Amino acid sequence: IRADLDRHLMLDIQADMPDGAEEALREKLSTFLIAYSSTDYEKYLVFRPSSTMCAIDDPRLRQQLEAWPPQLGPVPTEAAGVFAAPWRLYIAEGFGPIAAGPVIDAVKWAHCRATIRKILQQQVIGAEWDEMAPGDGHLSKEASPDAKTEGGFVSIRLCVPNVTSVAELVKRDGVLRFADFDVVCRAADSPARRLVLRFVWDGVDRTWLALHALVYGGDPRKSFVW
Repeated sequence: IRADLDRHLMLDIQADMPDGAEEALREKLSTFLIAYSSTDYEKYLVFRPSSTMCAIDDPRLRQQLEAWPPQLGPVPTEAAGVFAAPWRLYIAEGFGPIAAGPVIDAVKWAHCRATIRKILQQQVIGAEWDEMAPGDGHLSKEASPDAKTEGGFVSIRLCVPNVTSVAELVKRDGVLRFADFDVVCRAADSPARRLVLRFVWDGVDRTWLALHALVYGGDPRKSFVW
């Protein structure tokens, strides 16, 4: 998968890049594709290590844990377990009409693009980068003009927020670098869907952190979980 990504990825770099940032992005995107082409949750944890997730007692998880549905099993005691349950039901085992199996069975490599940009601290509107509000987010607002021509999209947030919020990144670094990965893929026996995934650069840990996602098309029986 990494070899295919390197061969086909169209990279549009519109901002200066710190040393190692491009390689880190390619590695992040390849671990994403590897994880979602599998049913193995351990591969997801390579894409998003538990060390990058918020703590289980983070206020951003409180409402989700308080409303934890019994069909997902016991209430998790660590943040990585919060996403392990839906991964099991939506991907590894299936649940009701949700078919088991990987979210990605094939990638349309001709439609595989990453765009890297940056904005200064004074240009960042906090509400647009709130991890918990993807519908009002910067990514959704940029995509709105395309919604009618592409049949609309669903905007989703991470099930488990990052340990370092965008607000903290911007305050610390004075600038926000972000990358949008645009890819068309499909699950087995399902129509194709387009994904637009946003990542933000953490200059201290030198990694790209997942943020919001847009989902165009696909099959509700094979949901994209993030």
